[in-house]
Amino acid sequence: MAIEYLNDGATSFTGTWKDAAGVAGSGFANTAELIVPGGGASITAGLDQSASTSTGIRYLILAESFSGNVGDASSPLITEASDGSAAEWRSDNTEGRVEHNGTGTLFIKGDTNGLDNLLQNGAGRILLTDGTATYVRVQRGTFQCTGAATVTNCTVLGGTANIVAKSPTNSAGTLLNVYNGSVTVARPFTTINVYGGTITINVTVASAATTTINQFGGTVVLLAHGNNGITTYNHNGGLFDPSRLRVDTTITTYVRFFGAQFTARPNGAPLTITNTYRRDPNIGPI
Repeated sequence: MAIEYLNDGATSFTGTWKDAAGVAGSGFANTAELIVPGGGASITAGLDQSASTSTGIRYLILAESFSGNVGDASSPLITEASDGSAAEWRSDNTEGRVEHNGTGTLFIKGDTNGLDNLLQNGAGRILLTDGTATYVRVQRGTFQCTGAATVTNCTVLGGTANIVAKSPTNSAGTLLNVYNGSVTVARPFTTINVYGGTITINVTVASAATTTINQFGGTVVLLAHGNNGITTYNHNGGLFDPSRLRVDTTITTYVRFFGAQFTARPNGAPLTITNTYRRDPNIGPI
């Protein structure tokens, strides 16, 4: 299928696509490859594309020179970007993806097969209003989701990510990797790896524990992980700051390596650490 481009100045995603030769295209369809090349007009119509695909488009790319918005909070783009499976995108696979490289806001809902890959690359913002994004990647700008949305795996390389509590029971995502940037998370993840940046964990109530936190660098600010706590915290490096804890929280096993920084135990809500292990004899107990 040929790559199709949105017509200059179009404000609808329906009937406004052409290929490189100027031939009218079909727009959203299975395996479609769609690019919004630029301009400042916001897309306000043709947003519900739920009937256009049975598996999903191959990709939708909002170019860096596109400064408009797509949809709004009450009327987002509804589509699926999938090849029928869900894996992290690489250049050698056909996984569906939506890329936001522009400066506006993309409001989006994943339809039946969801969004295999949702990539926030530019200075703008993505708001995932509902549905599933299996692999979210944030390089610049801002990623946000609502409580109705499912974020299975998320990698933050820069920018800002705000992942609110999952309604109704605040169930867990699978994997969160933080390399840089600023992350606020109010739902548990089975595994959280922190290499840099700052992550603030504010899980007041959850139906599942965060099974493992592996911290190699950066800063982890623990405000809460109530009723289901943290099973294992491997503190290899960086700063762990639970000093402002607001909800009683339990860490079952805390392992501290040489050079890993621990600010202080909180003065407010208690932090219970059931088992503490030091991996270097030259560091003292916390």
